[in-house]
Amino acid sequence: MRFNMLGPLEVIAGGQPIGLGGIKQRATLGYLLLQPNQVVSTSQLLGALWSVEEAPATARKILQNAIWGLRRALAADDDPVRPAVLRTKAPGYCLQVAPESIDLHRFHQWVSEGRARLAADAPEEAARLLRDALSLWRGPALSDLMEAGVLWPELTTVQDARLGVQEDYFEAQLMSGQHYAVLSELDVMVENEPLRERSCGQLMRALYRCGRQADALGVYRRLRAALVEDLGLEPSRELQQLQQAILTHDPSLQATEPAAAVAVSSRTVPFAPQPEPSSVSRPPVRAAQAGPGSWERRKVAVLLVRAESGPLPEAADVHDVAAAFDTRAALIRQETERFGGAFTMGMDGVGFGLFPARPGQENHAERAVRAAVAVRDTLAVTPGPGIHAAAAAGGTGVRAAVTTGEALVRIGQDGTEPSFVNGALLPECQALLSLVLAGEVQVCGNTRAATKDLFGYLRGTGPGDRWQVRSAPVGESAPSGPHAGQGAGHSGEVELLTGLLDHTRRWRRPHQVLVLGASETARRRVLTEFRDHVGGDGTESAQVVCLGGPQPVGDGPYPLHRMVLAAYCGLSDDDSPRVVRERLEEAVWRLARDPEHANRLMSCLGPGPDTAEWLDACHQLVAAAAHLRPLVLINEAGHRAGVAVREFLATLRQSGTLMPLLVVTGARPETGFPRQHWSGTGHPVTTITLDAPSDADTALRRLTDQQRSLTHAATVG
Repeated sequence: MRFNMLGPLEVIAGGQPIGLGGIKQRATLGYLLLQPNQVVSTSQLLGALWSVEEAPATARKILQNAIWGLRRALAADDDPVRPAVLRTKAPGYCLQVAPESIDLHRFHQWVSEGRARLAADAPEEAARLLRDALSLWRGPALSDLMEAGVLWPELTTVQDARLGVQEDYFEAQLMSGQHYAVLSELDVMVENEPLRERSCGQLMRALYRCGRQADALGVYRRLRAALVEDLGLEPSRELQQLQQAILTHDPSLQATEPAAAVAVSSRTVPFAPQPEPSSVSRPPVRAAQAGPGSWERRKVAVLLVRAESGPLPEAADVHDVAAAFDTRAALIRQETERFGGAFTMGMDGVGFGLFPARPGQENHAERAVRAAVAVRDTLAVTPGPGIHAAAAAGGTGVRAAVTTGEALVRIGQDGTEPSFVNGALLPECQALLSLVLAGEVQVCGNTRAATKDLFGYLRGTGPGDRWQVRSAPVGESAPSGPHAGQGAGHSGEVELLTGLLDHTRRWRRPHQVLVLGASETARRRVLTEFRDHVGGDGTESAQVVCLGGPQPVGDGPYPLHRMVLAAYCGLSDDDSPRVVRERLEEAVWRLARDPEHANRLMSCLGPGPDTAEWLDACHQLVAAAAHLRPLVLINEAGHRAGVAVREFLATLRQSGTLMPLLVVTGARPETGFPRQHWSGTGHPVTTITLDAPSDADTALRRLTDQQRSLTHAATVG
């Protein structure tokens, strides 16, 4: 009989879970398992089941019934050597059980062994043992009892022990040079436990080794701000020394060479299986004697796909979950192998595809990107009859990442295709996948360079040389969504606008762009696609304000200032004065430097937009918000709202306020709206001239749209 406490309470006998009765009976067993082979007094059990105020008059009788029910349940144990027995021993009860049958005991035992290996400077073995220990957890300890309102100090101790073991595991991985492999887990750990200094320091080291020094210092700044503001404490001396080491690029922060290996086979296995350390440390390179089991350096592309389902219906059981998982795995395998990749599906929902370069064929990067886009679009369509109902009800968010380069690969038994890949390429892909949003396919710089003539790309914001796939070749999968295909013929202009936005974000200065074109439809298409790309919730993190209309924007002084302020504060014309005041105050306190600054801004923003104090406070608040989320002003027609835009830029220049601001204005070349129209604003100007698409381009785009519609109809039907 096995007792599982690291998650919902579960007792397994003969390979099957046994019934444990109601919540009081389960809680009694859970409390006894926290102290196995020890006498637990009746008063302790009563205190664990009820508070002093809530204990009913029949509490002892209820406890006796729970003990009787547990004895019946434990009678199913057929262990002839040491069966689990619940005995009555004054002044209470004792659960006699083999400690190794309790997952919590095995957890502590493996942790002890792992920490011993870590102290003995054997980080690879320590990481393996600690990873095995953490794999025993299926959720918070006794999570079903906690959901029912059970709050025992012993459970808090167990949860804290888990966090400490996670930090030991991260330390072992960092000592092994596996900073890419644990980066996303560390990020989640710090997000959930922002005041744990050890994990913050580990995240800083991992980010530094991944070339993200600024982000590493950002972790320190956030932790220090939280400690100082909430507790009045400074970070520990060790963390301060780590910050100084990052600032001075101390050589001691460098990691050893990473050693990551992933097996690729035709069967479903847990993702990223780890071979013995001796086989991954430095495998021999035998390019001249390649054969089954040998290692050689080869050009490969790595594809990682994470398919995440939404919440399943309450009626869905374990079979529904398994069916949904199997369905997604089959679809990912189908598309990966269709483009010549070897596939493995991990238990954590991540699919791995390996695309090696073949003699005379170096289109491995292209095949990997095509497979990524095909997987994304296949899982995004409405599920048909072949998809299990649970998968359809839950919905799926697909993220894919592709990296390309040289790696050590081990040749499989057939002597042709690799069966293992070793080196930094896979951890780089894992790090890239952690930055990808749902519905996106992103690639590294090498992949983009190899496929830029086939796919349209937009540079990803944030760290690293990464690119988002925005369009696919004719006849292949294309980005889905309401605006798919709208930018045909002008993807370069949208990419240029996105690059200019990155420039303003980096230099924190206003920049103006004139989009000149004879076709109003073409101008609107480019501006609409750019607006949709940068104005989503978090995709490019920009605040977009669209202007237009034959009349100046709004009534009264400084109309555009009020529009921008309302956009950042989430205000609308229908809001009551009380709502406006509350949202404005919320934004001020979120963006102000300190309480004194917040009070000063609120006092100035109160009177109205006809005072110099109001204008100055508005500039300060908008500038603070724009440094978090850059401001983009889009004016589809240059002759409309032009005065309001020039007034906005002029007041910024006069006040000396600098902010990440991109002003994009569309106009016809012959409307008298040339470059010198903006010459008095004092900000740099870029002009983009749109070429009208030819008749052949228009016909090709119409034919492509028809093909996509027919393909989608056939898939859904």
